[in-house]
Amino acid sequence: MACFVKGRFGPLFVFRPPRPGGSNAAGIQTSRCFFSRIETGNMNMSTLAKFPRIGLKNGLIAMAMLAGGVAVAALIAPAAAQSAPTSKQELIQAAQREGRINILESGFTDAAFLRDVENAMNAEYGINIRINGTGGPSMSQMVTRLIQEKQARQTPSTDLLYTSTRQRYLLQQAGVTDPVDWKRYDPAIQPGELTHDSSGLVLFADRVGVVYNVNSISPDMVPKTLEDLADPKYRGKLSTTPYGTGIGEAIMLFGTERVMKLVEGMRKNVIGFTGSTEFRPLITGEFPMLAFTASSAQALLEKEKGAPLDVAYPFQAYFLYSIDMMKGASNPQASRLFALFLRTPKGQEILWKHRRQDSPFISTSHLYTQVEKSRSAGEQVLLYTEADVQKFDAAFNEQVPAINKMFRTK
Repeated sequence: MACFVKGRFGPLFVFRPPRPGGSNAAGIQTSRCFFSRIETGNMNMSTLAKFPRIGLKNGLIAMAMLAGGVAVAALIAPAAAQSAPTSKQELIQAAQREGRINILESGFTDAAFLRDVENAMNAEYGINIRINGTGGPSMSQMVTRLIQEKQARQTPSTDLLYTSTRQRYLLQQAGVTDPVDWKRYDPAIQPGELTHDSSGLVLFADRVGVVYNVNSISPDMVPKTLEDLADPKYRGKLSTTPYGTGIGEAIMLFGTERVMKLVEGMRKNVIGFTGSTEFRPLITGEFPMLAFTASSAQALLEKEKGAPLDVAYPFQAYFLYSIDMMKGASNPQASRLFALFLRTPKGQEILWKHRRQDSPFISTSHLYTQVEKSRSAGEQVLLYTEADVQKFDAAFNEQVPAINKMFRTK
């Protein structure tokens, strides 16, 4: 049962009684609605008399608030509603009370990774929080699911989500993410580390690259520039993705004219398509080279396991990944602490150990050193943000079919 109250200056207020016979923080009985579309100026003592269970005192308080145009949320909000912790110590205490973090997503629930984070985070803050990771839907599938849950007013199925720039932008547009005043907990956080709506922290990045089979591509054949990929020496050796990975980022750096000229030259060399992180055809030698992957880190992890792979970087573009907070999450404070921990030196160390990813904004991190080295050499560097999505994605998405057609046409 929903109840509606409208003030002179406020919007229509909707609430649902928590349970029959229950009462809220103000002590008003909420077994049934005690207002029904009462407009300011029309509420009087006879109106109150029709709802005897409110009680005269609470009824007069509510009428006075309505007369001033003030919503009665303070009277009827559930007692559980609490403001965000105002300090890191308060956040730690609130996180301990929640006691757990539930993560549902296929790309961020590796058991060894989460175990290391759990142990180190508990040691860092002197707490005992359990991190429950459940593999399942992909990042893009989780974005769709969370948007649907928001529309259905359901509790999010995950307390937090690790997202790429584009997926994060979709969540923000749908109002799924929950903004946080992060600097209240860590004043050292820089503007570039905050997502567009401050609902998350950018904690690690991955580099666009060209993955190649070292048994098929000799050291002298490794591409050093974009234009190298159009060289006839790669005829019959090049694969690409069916959705333009890397092409859009190159356009952001170098402009449409230069990159489309590159595509025109590359198309004669392309022999097939594979996913951005589907390296099996490269490991087997079916495709000697892939331009481009969105995750050089995953390719390097395969290399460390013994796969005959390596990565070249004809240009400097990085996808930024964040840990984002969900509105209505079951364990919001523990989730915030999780994100803050991953920003610490120990958190960054664990990210690099398990994922070969860390932050391009933190001076002690590996990717920060790479980015600064490129900038010092005068190279253009792209750190792909939500602003880039707004600026480039619509136009690029229109170009993808044309680019794919060019690659398929010899």
